[in-house]
Amino acid sequence: MRSILTICVIVTSIWFRLRYARDNEIRQELDEWLREVKMTKYHFIFTRYCKSLPLCLRDFEMNSLEAYYNLTDEEKRRVFENVMTKRDSVILKHFIKTRNYLLISSKARRNLSSYEFNDQLFIDFLFNDYSTSNVKSKVIFGFTNPVVGETLSFTIELLKGNGFAYHLQEHDKISIDIILGDIVISPTQKIHGNTIEVLFSVHRSGSYKISVMINNKHISSSPYYCSFNPKSINMGKSNLLMNNNITQVCTVNSLWTIQIQPRDEYGNPCFDDQENSAYQIELKNLNGRTENLSFRVMRKDKLVELTSRPKISGPFWVKISYKSDVFANGEFWLLVLNHVESKRVEKDTLKEHNVYYDGKITKIGDVDLIKPKKIYISLSHKQLSIKKTKLLLFPIKLFTFRINSSTRIIPGSNEIVIRDTNESSVTIKSENANYIAAAFTHFYLLNTGGSNTFEEKKCFFHHSLRQQYSKYSHTGIKISVNRFNIVNSSLKALKNFSKGDWCKKLEVSFKGEAGIDCGGLQREWFELLCNHIFNPEYSVYFNRLEPENTQTLIHPTDQKPLSIYEFAGRLVGKSLYEASLGPTYTLYVPISFTRSFLAMILGLQVSVSHMEHDCPELYQTKIKYIANNYISDLDLTFSEEVNSTTYDLIANGRNKSVNESNKREYIKLLTYFKLERFVKSQVEEFIKGINYLVPDELLSMFDENELEILICGSSDYSVADLKENHTLNGSSAEFRQTVAWFWTILSAFTKSEMARLLQFTTGCSKLPSGGFSNLVPKFQICASNSFAVLPTAHTCFNQLCLPGYESLQQMKHCLTVAINEGCQGFGLA
Repeated sequence: MRSILTICVIVTSIWFRLRYARDNEIRQELDEWLREVKMTKYHFIFTRYCKSLPLCLRDFEMNSLEAYYNLTDEEKRRVFENVMTKRDSVILKHFIKTRNYLLISSKARRNLSSYEFNDQLFIDFLFNDYSTSNVKSKVIFGFTNPVVGETLSFTIELLKGNGFAYHLQEHDKISIDIILGDIVISPTQKIHGNTIEVLFSVHRSGSYKISVMINNKHISSSPYYCSFNPKSINMGKSNLLMNNNITQVCTVNSLWTIQIQPRDEYGNPCFDDQENSAYQIELKNLNGRTENLSFRVMRKDKLVELTSRPKISGPFWVKISYKSDVFANGEFWLLVLNHVESKRVEKDTLKEHNVYYDGKITKIGDVDLIKPKKIYISLSHKQLSIKKTKLLLFPIKLFTFRINSSTRIIPGSNEIVIRDTNESSVTIKSENANYIAAAFTHFYLLNTGGSNTFEEKKCFFHHSLRQQYSKYSHTGIKISVNRFNIVNSSLKALKNFSKGDWCKKLEVSFKGEAGIDCGGLQREWFELLCNHIFNPEYSVYFNRLEPENTQTLIHPTDQKPLSIYEFAGRLVGKSLYEASLGPTYTLYVPISFTRSFLAMILGLQVSVSHMEHDCPELYQTKIKYIANNYISDLDLTFSEEVNSTTYDLIANGRNKSVNESNKREYIKLLTYFKLERFVKSQVEEFIKGINYLVPDELLSMFDENELEILICGSSDYSVADLKENHTLNGSSAEFRQTVAWFWTILSAFTKSEMARLLQFTTGCSKLPSGGFSNLVPKFQICASNSFAVLPTAHTCFNQLCLPGYESLQQMKHCLTVAINEGCQGFGLA
C-alpha cells in the first residue's frame, strides 16, 4: 500500500510539473526521466488491461503506428474500447505524456466512445493529431509604435490545443498578408520548428490588418491589427497646396494664406515637431533685393497654414522653406497688387464678355524683334489670345494659350512672359502687365476651384457638373435601338433629345429582345455603340495612325458625315456627366485615344512629343533621326507623300529643301500634317459634341493624360500579372537588386500610380484585353548606364530603363517623380 501511495505521489508531482512548466528544457528533462525510470511500470500496468494484444508494448514507444496497424480489426476494437474507459484513460495519460501529447477531456472521451470505431479516430485520440483549424498561436511583436520604412519583425509561435508545439508539416500551406485597403504586402518568412519569424516593411501609414492562415484557415486570434506611424517631415515630399506654375496674386496689406501639407519621405501626411521659427518666407523683388516676410503659423487637419500681410506691391520671387530647406514647390512668383489694381482686376473678371488689353510683342522665343509688334490680348475663361489687326478692322490671331496649368505667365516690370509646355514663349511689353497676369490667375482658379492634384480636380469637375445640371432630374427616359444597326438606330433615337433629356437616365431596350433595363442594358448599349464608332475593327470614323501596329492608339479619320463626330462627342459628354453622379452610373469609353487627339480636345497645340506616343515607328525611323543627325544629304523637301499623292507642308514646299537651319520647322510642320491637318473639322465637331454637356472651361483644367483617365478609366492592374509577363535586359548583381526594389515599390502602388507607370512606359494607361500577357511588345525592364537619376522610358518598345540607386527610398522617390511629372513625352535631345 505504501509503495502504491509513493508511486501516486511521484506521478502526481510529475504531472503537475509537466502541466505547469513553461520551460521546454524542464519538460524535456522530465520526459527523459520518465522514460528511463518509470516506463517499465507503466508498460506493465497498461499490458494488464490489454492482455489480448499479441505484441510487446515496449516497442509501442518507438514504432507505435506500425504496431497498431499489425493488429486485427477485433484487436483494434478492443484496444479502442479499453482506451475509451475512464480507468484506462487515467493510466494511459502519463504514458502518452512521455510522447508530449495530451489526452482530451473526460467529457470529450465519453462523446468519442459513442462514435463508430475506425483507425483514424483512435490514432487522433492516442497521438492528439489535431487539425490546423485547432492550432493556437502566440504572437510576439518585435516593435512598439512602429514607423513606416523600417524593417520590422514579429514571431508567431504555433501551439496545439494542449499547449505543446505544433510543427508545420510539408503539406501545410501558410499564408501571411499585411493589408491596408488595396495594398497587400507579402512579407519574408523564416520557419524554425513551431515558430515563424516574419520580416516586412510598409511605406503607407495607417492601421494594417495582419492575416495569418494555415491551409486557407485563420489561426486563432488572426487577423491582428497594428497601426504604423509616418516618419518625420521630408522636404522632397512635402508640398504647398498650390500650383507653383501659376503666379500667385494677393492685395497689399490683405491677408495672404499658404497651406502646407507636411509629408514624410513616403508621401504620408505627418506632423512637424519644430518651432514656428523653422518656417521662413523669403521675397526677392525685380532688383534682386531680398527680405523675410513675417507670418503666423497655425496647425489643423494635418495642414500647416502660414498667414501674412504683404506691405509692398509689385512682383516678387518667393521661396518658402523649412529648417532652411525649400519645399518641392516652394518657389513661385507672387504678384502683390495695390488696391486700385485689385479693384480693376475684380471688375474686369466679372464681365461676361472677353477682357482686352493693349501691348507690344518684343520677343518671340529667344529672338528679339527689331521692331515690336502692336497687339491686343483677349482674355476669357477659356483662353488667352494674342491678336493683331489688319487694316484696323480684321483681327488676325497670332498665338493662343489655354487657361490651364500648362500655361505659365512670368511677371516683370511692365512686362510679362507667356510660356506653354511646348516651350513656345512670347514676351509682351504693356502697362497692363499686372492686370493680365492677375486676370489669368483669377480665371485659372475659377476653372479649377483651386484644386491641384488629379483627384482634387476630378472632384471639383464632378461637383461643378452636378451643380450645373441640378435643375434637371435623373429620371428614366426610354429608347429602343436595333442591335444589328446600332449606330443609325441610336442616332435616330437620340436625334431630338434636348439637353434635359441627355441628362436623364437612359433606359435602353433592344428591338426584338425582352428585358428590363436596371443599368445593365444601358452599359451594354453604350459599350456596343462606342465599339462601332471608335473601334477601327468596326468603324471607319476612327483608326490607328499606324494600322499595322495594333497597340497604337485611336485617332479620328477624315470621314464624313461630320454629324457622326458631334454625336460621338455627345456620347463622351454623357459618360462624363454620368460619372459625376457617382460610381453606380459611371460609363467609360472602352477605347484609348491618341495623346494628340486629347490635346486637341483641350485646345492645346500638337507637338513633337505627341508623335512618340501616337506614331512610334515614324518617330523612331524619321523624326528622331532628323533631329539628332546631320541631314543635308537626305534630299528632303517640305512635302510629304501619302498614297502616291504629294502634299506641300508649306506653299510650294516640294521645291524647298530641308537643311540644318530649318529642320526644326520641318519637324513641326510634319507633326501638324500627320496629326491634325486632315481631321481638323472632325475634331471641331467632336469638341462641339462634348461641350454640349461639358463646358470647355471645366475640361481645360486637365492635361491630356488626366483627360484619358477621366474618359476611358484605368485598367485593373496586377503586379503578379506583370511579374509573369515581362522581360529583363540586364544581369548584374546591382541590376538584380534594383529589380527587387522595383517589385517592392510596385506592391505598395495605388491603382492611379499603376496607371501613371503604364502611361509613362507604354503611352497608354489601359492594358489590352488579357492584361500584360497581351501587351505587344512585352513590358521590358532594362538596366540604364546611369546612377541616382530619374528612370526613362521608350514607349514604342514598352521599355522602362532603371538606373542604379543607393537605396530603396531613393529609387521610390525617383520613380514616383518620373511617372507623375514625366508623362508629357520626351524631347528630341
